[in-house]
Amino acid sequence: PEPYDLRDYVAITILVAIMCFVLVGTVAPDDKGLLCCFSIYRNLPKLNTKMSTNDLPVVHGVRVLSVFMILSGHRYFIERGQPMFGLSLLDNSLRHWMLAPFLSFQLNVDVFFLLSGLVLTYTFLLSKKNKDGFNVKQFYIHRYMRLTPVLFVMFLIEGILLYRLSDGPVFKRNIGPLRDICSAHWWKVPFYIQTYVPYENKMATMCVPQSWSICIDVHMFVLSPLLLLPLQKHPKLGLSLILGCIVATCAASFANAKYYGLTAGSFVQKESDWLKVTDLEYTKTHLRAAPYMIGMILGFIIYKYKDGSLKLKLSKEQVMYGWITSVALILGSYLVTYILLEPEAHFPLFDALTIALQRTVFTSGVAWIIFACTVGHGGLLNKFLSMPIFKPLATLSYGMYLSHMAFMYVDVYQTRTIKEITLIGIIVNCIGSFMLAIIFGAILFLTVEAPFAEIDRWIFAYNSNTKIEDKKNK
Repeated sequence: PEPYDLRDYVAITILVAIMCFVLVGTVAPDDKGLLCCFSIYRNLPKLNTKMSTNDLPVVHGVRVLSVFMILSGHRYFIERGQPMFGLSLLDNSLRHWMLAPFLSFQLNVDVFFLLSGLVLTYTFLLSKKNKDGFNVKQFYIHRYMRLTPVLFVMFLIEGILLYRLSDGPVFKRNIGPLRDICSAHWWKVPFYIQTYVPYENKMATMCVPQSWSICIDVHMFVLSPLLLLPLQKHPKLGLSLILGCIVATCAASFANAKYYGLTAGSFVQKESDWLKVTDLEYTKTHLRAAPYMIGMILGFIIYKYKDGSLKLKLSKEQVMYGWITSVALILGSYLVTYILLEPEAHFPLFDALTIALQRTVFTSGVAWIIFACTVGHGGLLNKFLSMPIFKPLATLSYGMYLSHMAFMYVDVYQTRTIKEITLIGIIVNCIGSFMLAIIFGAILFLTVEAPFAEIDRWIFAYNSNTKIEDKKNK
């Protein structure tokens, strides 16, 4: 076996230190300051099913289902890259139209962006209603502390230690380059610049590859005050700016796809050029921003509705037309993916239009579902998506998303024999991967995500109390 080197020891030391903090924080009395932030007893109740008056229950259900679809797509995408029996037969069976949603799994990442824009705008406007000032420093630090600790821990596990956790004919060959990439490009991870530095970024040379979507989310969050403040103070101007940005993003995406001759369709079926698409279009914020901004518009509308300033009395016909349009947009997006499974269906203009509009069309359909369920026109679907169990799972979704690739790598790449791949086997593996993701997501939440969120609150509460004491002493 290869001897451990400095990066292994550093990663192990940091992870052991975190576990020690969790252990001490859990058994220590409640008056131990920062250490109590790591208490499992303190953080476990956050995984509850209680809904507040300002909560949007349907968002939790949509988020969890999106995570499941993304995990399922990644599971198959990783497996089909290995030596398997029956791969051609399985590919043919996947061409059935009923499996188009599975083949379009990447569209669910855009649902993430939609939800991020929605929740950000909704909570921002709520804070303004409560007369909270806009603290720029606090706005950005809260978000950084929310995302970065979990990402850093997954960098240590997936980018450094994963190489040591298993073996196999293809394990070292696949994980070794990832480890080397993370060692060389680790500094890009905490700055969320992997998708742009260098500009011709290669998905295959990206540390923690699934973090590309987190980078886009951070970029949009950083720029969001440029749209949030006008939206809050001058709604018509703010909405006009957002709509203009959506049009500009779609136009830029079309021009980019046309110029580089990019092909649209499912990543599951087009291995040959998926790296080209991800490098030049798929991971670029300025080409992927439309769903996020659709979410911002949706968040504004829902806030105004719940605030009572937007009176909506939709007739049965209007609700019916809304649902018909929503279903048509979603099924149309799936249908395009299904059509593009055939090589003869590709031609430059159609591919460019699909790349530019498919994500916007799909998320617009999902936006109606969220809106209709929120305003009382969701029926049975609303009851399902608003089930209490989805709230704790949605709380774990960030850790589930970041951790799922690591255990999939171990499970698939350690295989020492050629296996037969079947549709039933894929379904079982997808469900199993989702269950494992819940477990790893819970571990990350209780040991990293929740503790650092508590530290963030503790720091700002301490600074606030210090300022109050200073004023009293003057």
